[in-house]
Amino acid sequence: MRPSNRASELDSFNALVIRERLFLSEIYFRYLQDLIGVLESKQMKLYLSLTLLLVFSLSVFAQAKKPLPKPKPPVIKAENSVIDAATPANKKDFSIEAIVVYPSGEVVPISRSTFYILDTDLLTILKNAEIQPIENTLQIFKGDTDKALISDAGYSLSGKYSSPYSELAEKVSKTIKAHIVQQITTDSQGKGTFKRLDGENYYLFGTGGTRFSNVIWNMKIDTTTNSSIILDQNNAASAY
Repeated sequence: MRPSNRASELDSFNALVIRERLFLSEIYFRYLQDLIGVLESKQMKLYLSLTLLLVFSLSVFAQAKKPLPKPKPPVIKAENSVIDAATPANKKDFSIEAIVVYPSGEVVPISRSTFYILDTDLLTILKNAEIQPIENTLQIFKGDTDKALISDAGYSLSGKYSSPYSELAEKVSKTIKAHIVQQITTDSQGKGTFKRLDGENYYLFGTGGTRFSNVIWNMKIDTTTNSSIILDQNNAASAY
């Protein structure tokens, strides 16, 4: 609303209030006039007339001096109130800390390593793509295809090995790409945080190594009941 229109409306409002007050005073004046008309004594009539004139004058003066009520400002409702849909209340962060604890008690962080949040279990993704484990790995795990496949996928993505792991890494990378919800790289303390997950069940996959160990994690997580997890060799899918 423009300022000039606002000032005009306020003047109209004040004028209306004054007219209402004068109208009430006029009614009171007429009532006293009628009362005087029924009285027979001239002195009484003169006395009441003067009293009436004084009362009316004081009433008008008081009404003029009385502060006018302030009109309530108009309530303006926003027509396009928008709530940020990108950050609903049910979205939560999920933090990880990846470490290896040696028998001596030394704790070594899995730093500068990539971890993924997947929408499907890694093993299911690889099997649906008909990716097979390397024969040597299958022998190490004594024919356990699932463990061999997880191990090959993790170690191939770590980038530490040459052929045939390098060829497998390319296949695994292309296969899981469509299933990656988020990915992060841990800091020097082996820590990282996935941002604003919406509470569904996800699958955490990651791999890393220290100077003596290599570890792979592949697990289901529930961000509705947990906001963090410590990853070590005890909850790893493969560690040696």
